[in-house]
Amino acid sequence: MGTVWKFIRKTLSRKTFPKTTVVENSEQSQFTSEREKLAHELLTPLAEILNYALVLRRKDLTDIPPVLERLESAATRAIAIISASQFKMAGQSYYKSVDQLRQPQVVNINTLVEIAVNTVRDARREHVVFRRVYSARCCVECVPNEVIQSLINVLRNAYDSFMNDAGQIEIRTLQQESSLLPLGKIRIIVIDNGEGIPADRMKHIFAEGYSTRIGAGRGYGLAVTKQLVQKNEGAIKIYSPTQNQSNGRGTEVAFEFPRVRCASV
Repeated sequence: MGTVWKFIRKTLSRKTFPKTTVVENSEQSQFTSEREKLAHELLTPLAEILNYALVLRRKDLTDIPPVLERLESAATRAIAIISASQFKMAGQSYYKSVDQLRQPQVVNINTLVEIAVNTVRDARREHVVFRRVYSARCCVECVPNEVIQSLINVLRNAYDSFMNDAGQIEIRTLQQESSLLPLGKIRIIVIDNGEGIPADRMKHIFAEGYSTRIGAGRGYGLAVTKQLVQKNEGAIKIYSPTQNQSNGRGTEVAFEFPRVRCASV
């Protein structure tokens, strides 16, 4: 892992800045901070890729498929991190730096998830551990900004649900067959281990102006989220507690969008 870390740092340190004005020095400092953050984010999936590759050398042929699946997920996560980083390296918010995200286009959903995670994580101070498991070739046709905003709303709700300012969020993307769609659909599943949503409030969860929490400005996030998802030919479902927990805690949000062919990785 040390070798991987050195390689990442060496690769990302090639861009240098001359010593000039205070403003330019500030930009250099900001770029360095973003570069170090990117290196840290890439370390985990790249180390996983290396480890799984070493495991393959010792496995029998019958044991290879599960390892290949984990290898694919790690490589896909690295690609998503790199793709999302281009919207941050300029030191600007994603919606200010790239106007094209406001236009309908084919995009890999994993990249949009990374942008949403980065946006929320940079704005919040709670200690939240993320676990992302991505499937490859998860492309949809949408207005990226609108899907990103939908994901941001759900992630903010997850943050708000954590007691003691700490929690875990798991995000999975996967392909799913559909009898109505020739290429099937893409699912994004967001699971948190927060306090959950009371059963008597679930039926109102998408109502405009309704909120399970107290505070000005609340109550519009999920209503807007549903509108944005449906505008992009998608659907959203919420389960609380999560489908695989029986302790009455946690929330699971599932997005679905029609899958299209990817122009590239």
